[in-house]
Amino acid sequence: WTFEMTLRIFLALLCAYAWLRDQSLPPLACAVGAACWAFSDYVLLWLGYPLAAAIAPFPFLLLGLRRIARDRNRAACGLTVVALLLVVTAGHSETLLHEVAAAGIWFLYCLATEMQGSDRRGRARAVLLALAAGAIALGLTAFLLLPHLEALPLTLEWSFRAAWVAHTRQSVRSSDCLWTL
Repeated sequence: WTFEMTLRIFLALLCAYAWLRDQSLPPLACAVGAACWAFSDYVLLWLGYPLAAAIAPFPFLLLGLRRIARDRNRAACGLTVVALLLVVTAGHSETLLHEVAAAGIWFLYCLATEMQGSDRRGRARAVLLALAAGAIALGLTAFLLLPHLEALPLTLEWSFRAAWVAHTRQSVRSSDCLWTL
């Protein structure tokens, strides 16, 4: 257990350092930033749970997506696939959802800043590479993610939403609001 927890911290340090070095920061600043990431309260608080293993490679995912936006090559796609594989195999699907959403925003930012001018082909290639990385990672880890489709209809939340939420009115007319005259 101790070795596994140490390995999670090391993974967080390594991924954060690699991402910060890609930002063209000095090595000392990267080391301090990596230490701040690896020893942050979020990573350390969840260290014994799948959350820490899932969140540790998040900077590596950001690195891969930045390289896709900047370089638009297979190596960048491979980095992103490896980062996604690390996140998925950690076993915490909610964190995967949060990381992909945040990384998507980062990717759009990188597309806007890394690609000067109106290089439509370059942007399209970058988006296709990012989608390909996601599809490859999904294909390689489908055996971990597909059981969720079987388990979801058996949950209390699913039955509540199907029985009650689906049959209620979802919006309010403006005349029913208290603050309207």
